[in-house]
Amino acid sequence: MIQFNAHRFRFPVLVFCAVLLLALGATGVAFGGPIHDAVKKGDLEQVRALLKASPELVRSKDEKEMTPLDLAAVGGRLDIAELLIDNHADVNGVGKDGKPLDYASMFGQVEMVKLLLAKGADLNAHTPLVLAASLGRKEVTNLLLDKGAKINAKAGNGATALNMTAQWGGKEMIELLLARGADISARDADGDTPLLDAAFNDKQDNVAVLLAHHANVNAQDSEGRTALLYAAGNDKQDLARLLLANKASVNLGFRGGVTPLHAAATGGDKEMALLLLTHGADIDARDDKLGETPAGWAKLNDKTEMAMFLQDYSKAHPAKSAPGIANGTGPTSQNGETLHALTNSDGLSCAFTQDISASVGYGLSGTMSASTNHFKCKARTGKEVEIELVSTNPNVNAGIEHGKVAIRTKMFGTVYRGNSSSTFATYEMTESQIKRLQTFLGF
Repeated sequence: MIQFNAHRFRFPVLVFCAVLLLALGATGVAFGGPIHDAVKKGDLEQVRALLKASPELVRSKDEKEMTPLDLAAVGGRLDIAELLIDNHADVNGVGKDGKPLDYASMFGQVEMVKLLLAKGADLNAHTPLVLAASLGRKEVTNLLLDKGAKINAKAGNGATALNMTAQWGGKEMIELLLARGADISARDADGDTPLLDAAFNDKQDNVAVLLAHHANVNAQDSEGRTALLYAAGNDKQDLARLLLANKASVNLGFRGGVTPLHAAATGGDKEMALLLLTHGADIDARDDKLGETPAGWAKLNDKTEMAMFLQDYSKAHPAKSAPGIANGTGPTSQNGETLHALTNSDGLSCAFTQDISASVGYGLSGTMSASTNHFKCKARTGKEVEIELVSTNPNVNAGIEHGKVAIRTKMFGTVYRGNSSSTFATYEMTESQIKRLQTFLGF
């Protein structure tokens, strides 16, 4: 069965330690020696006595590799922290899961953060800002930023404070970070933007606030997943409606030509499929590997009712070729995406126009053959793709002089031919169709 679950559980290990410490109260359970127990209890005199007898205890670690200063930072024990630092505790000492400033930031210990910074703690090492922001520690977040923390610094997983807050935090912190200059398009190690982080983890409120700040609704992760494709494949109808209302491309999705409708067909959610179809989803779109339509994917995943639903819908809503429109006018967009022209001449050999070829650095060419009903595109590298047509308007090969004609293809859905004559024509595709073509050609 093909899955579209895109949940990411990327929180640093340090946060799981935080959860454990919270569960234990950061006090009662002894993991280390007497000095660790004394710090947890807030017993300043006992800590002083232990250090006097054995100064090396200041660097000792418990079973979780936390130092006495780490524990003081967690509990906000300012007096003990000052004593430990006076006895040569390392304010920048990094244990298994972090350093004192990380723990203080994560637990919202504002005064402890101030103390550690005053004692020389590095506010950009190990990204305490990411921890504070993602856990909603507003005062600490502002303090770190006021002291010079880099707002777009990345944690070990490549995530910025905004990435992690979108995934785990709340919309108020997102607003704060954006107001302080956070990059709304920052990508983590998986290629996820904050919008994708929020969507993939069902944070619809966070998705809404990011969209309100003009996040790219059609952003794709490193494997080509979009927020809409995730929503479609995981029965998240409210999320899908929000994305579609913000002009999500209904036919842009996973690499290999897998669209949101393929994803919905795999999940078997007929309401989701209908939602996508009413927003212009291509019911005849075929993936590149299996060559299957959404109905075919439903069958492959034993979703018989979905397959029947899609087949019935296709019969009730047959594909229609667009008639030629006088003076060369016609549709300028498809499913919310602008159409881009490929110019053709000399036996209908064609090349992408400059605004497209400049962005990829390769020239493409293509031919339309009236006898075979195939559309061929070829890269300069020599790799070629042949796009089989499933239906055409009779006028496509009749040398009409004006207007656009819809041409349905198996691989790319509807493309357009317009401004035709016996020696010149334009072929138009959307940006997502062009991206799929470029991917197929190895760009």
